[in-house]
This record gives sequence, C-alpha cells and structure tokens, in this order.
Amino acid sequence: MRKGNVNVDVTVIPALIDQGLSDLEIASRMGWKVSTLRVRCSQLKISLRRRFKQVVVPKHLLSQLHQRAALMGMSTNTLIVDLLEEIARDNLYDAVLDKRDTEEVCAPVSPCNDVVYLPQLTSRSGVETSTACRSTLTDHDMW
Repeated sequence: MRKGNVNVDVTVIPALIDQGLSDLEIASRMGWKVSTLRVRCSQLKISLRRRFKQVVVPKHLLSQLHQRAALMGMSTNTLIVDLLEEIARDNLYDAVLDKRDTEEVCAPVSPCNDVVYLPQLTSRSGVETSTACRSTLTDHDMW
C-alpha cells in the first residue's frame, strides 16, 4: 500500500480554493492526484465547490468595456482583470477616482435597474468561471 505525502498542511486547501485554483492545481501543489485531493477533502469535510461572487455593472459600462476589449484584441474579462490588477498593484485608486486628500461629499447614487450581473472575474492565471455563472450574462457573448 502506497502512503501519500504525510507532511502536507491540509489547512491551506480552503485558501487555495478561495484563490480560484482548480482541483488539479491544488492537487499538484499538495503533491497528490486529483482523486486523492477529493478523498482527503471529503474526509476533512472541506468543500471543493467554488463560491462565485457577482459584481453588478451597468449595461452601458459593460458595453463600453466590451467595445474597448474588442479594439484591444482581448476578452472583456481580461481587460477588466488587467485594469483592476494595475490599479491595485500601483495603488491608483485615488488617481483613477480623481480623489483628493480631502474627503469629498457626494450625493447618494440611485439604484439602476439597467444592470448586468458579472460572475467572479478570473485572474491572469486563467482560472475560469463555471458555465452556470457564464449563463448570467445574456446580452454579451464575451466569456
């Protein structure tokens, strides 16, 4: 009988799931086969199901992003992720939002009925969203 890698810290598995890694990627990091990962997670009561979060984007904004992505020869998802990664990496929040050192008082934004729900965005590592999440986008075939 073959023994698995016993010196593996299984407490990192939920964090790897939350990072969007696939079962294969997690199993590789743990030094296991995918089947071993599934059995161990079942034994430890760790769910391998991905929890997708949705982002609400007004349709007019999504349309602009879709057009820009097409001009740049990339998917809308890639454009959105690239923009967000650049903003976060270079700490450009205030510059992009045109915020000054003083706090601005803004009128509350009224709810908009003309919105599209986007699934959780994938990272540059190529982790994809599920087909179920893709179906929430009906106006644009960008995924």
